[in-house]
Amino acid sequence: MLTSGEVIFSDEYRWANRNRKNEIKQPHKDLLAYMIRMVEEKQPRLSNQQAKAKGVQEFLRAAGLQVLCIDSFNEGLTGLSILDEETKKELAFIKTNSVLINSIYDLYFDGVFSTSGGPEVETIQGTLGF
Repeated sequence: MLTSGEVIFSDEYRWANRNRKNEIKQPHKDLLAYMIRMVEEKQPRLSNQQAKAKGVQEFLRAAGLQVLCIDSFNEGLTGLSILDEETKKELAFIKTNSVLINSIYDLYFDGVFSTSGGPEVETIQGTLGF
């Protein structure tokens, strides 16, 4: 099992072109798939969606984020709910048919995890000078 801080999201991702973004995400995509597979092997009675949730949770915790992931049903859609571990407030919902690693990267760099240990979202007004 990975410990906190072993998954690092590169800031280069924010400014990279599409091909470079795919190169940056590939090791994390492979690691996430491996973590989900390990959960399925350790706990074969879990459904695919439950194993995904647990694998995503372990992946995000390895990135230093204090979150809980559960399979859930939200507004007629099935998917993964990502909750803040302390407040149990829902931070995000990822639909079942979404590409997990793309969704995780988008959420991370949009500042969704800022209360759980992720980066603060940068405001455009704060970076512009008049």
